[in-house]
Amino acid sequence: MEERYREIQPALRAEAGEIDRKVSVSRKRQPVRIACNPCREKKRACNGIEPICGQCKTCSLACSYRIPPKTVDSTIRIQKQLDTLQHKFNHYADIIE
Repeated sequence: MEERYREIQPALRAEAGEIDRKVSVSRKRQPVRIACNPCREKKRACNGIEPICGQCKTCSLACSYRIPPKTVDSTIRIQKQLDTLQHKFNHYADIIE
């Protein structure tokens, strides 16, 4: 009994602008700038989505992010500047009236 195989043909070239749908390009996962506390402790891959990341959502964990110290200091500094400017504004508004 003789088996007959189909003749192999060269693949057709995609025309200009046509995308070859068979080839999939895998992207590298973008690193997350700040991981949540549970993912940081367990060394899991956190996706960084707030208010609850994918890992915490899947495991039903309380997801929380730590605030970097620089952010706290700059927030206090900006709040002080705002208070000073509001005080000056009120002072000048009183003078104009």
